Amino acid sequence: MGQQTNTLKTPDGASLFTRAWMPEGLARGAILLVHGYGEHSGRYEHVADYFVKQGYMCFAMDSRGHGQSATAQSDLRMGYFPSFEQLGNDLALFVKVVDAQRPAGRPLFMIGHSMGGLLTLYYLVYHRPPPTLIRGAVTSGALLDVDTRAGAMTSSMVKSVLSPFLPKLGTMAVDPQLVSRDPAVVKAYQDDPLVYHGKIPARVAAEWIDACQFVKTSLKRVALPILVMHGGADQIVSPDCATIIHEGVSSPDKSIKIYEGLYHEIFNEQEQARVLADVWVWLAAHSGTGELKARHP
Repeated sequence: MGQQTNTLKTPDGASLFTRAWMPEGLARGAILLVHGYGEHSGRYEHVADYFVKQGYMCFAMDSRGHGQSATAQSDLRMGYFPSFEQLGNDLALFVKVVDAQRPAGRPLFMIGHSMGGLLTLYYLVYHRPPPTLIRGAVTSGALLDVDTRAGAMTSSMVKSVLSPFLPKLGTMAVDPQLVSRDPAVVKAYQDDPLVYHGKIPARVAAEWIDACQFVKTSLKRVALPILVMHGGADQIVSPDCATIIHEGVSSPDKSIKIYEGLYHEIFNEQEQARVLADVWVWLAAHSGTGELKARHP
């Protein structure tokens, strides 16, 4: 599997790190992978490898304040971004880049995990891409509710006090042990220098709260095919979020899969082969590439 890296320049001067994985021959379609909070696109190389073997081009970007997009610039602090709308605009720009590279007539899908699931939904309801641009979307453990309860801390305090006056103050933290039931995955997560291990800044938490509320009240705008996935034992993002998404979208073509016993990163659990196969089956059913037949390894 050949991997290409590049830099995406944004209108405000940021340099965002991107990756592309290409299959041999004519691609069945393209997949844009959107990572979660604190992590980076490199953690999805095994996911890209799986789908490249099925004939899909795969693309991913380190979001602003994440991975190599943060380490490359001193003004982009790891784990911090000032505006969720800005992340949405970055993603919209990257979608255009990906769209320009896919073969004519081949579909483009989005797969978003955790904050990346929220960001994917935000992009769909805010930018409202036409079905000719985005064929369908998959969410994994999508963030749709923010629990800011930490002592006396409330959502109101985060938004009205901490975010405007102490935007980079740490609030809550992600417990690495809740990422996956696989100890090897947890250790790799903890040892990864491109993963942000600190507390979530107040501004980020406030932006999440507003973005979650906006998306929840706008889900009916999502009319394209969607597959909603979640770990049934997810203690980072409640599986209830998957139900809210599934019930809220207006798409007549929607599916939901809750994996009993799996933690937050369903693509990094020991059952990942089954999870990836479920996505593959869904993509194959929605690719509509006629003469190209799905080929499972």
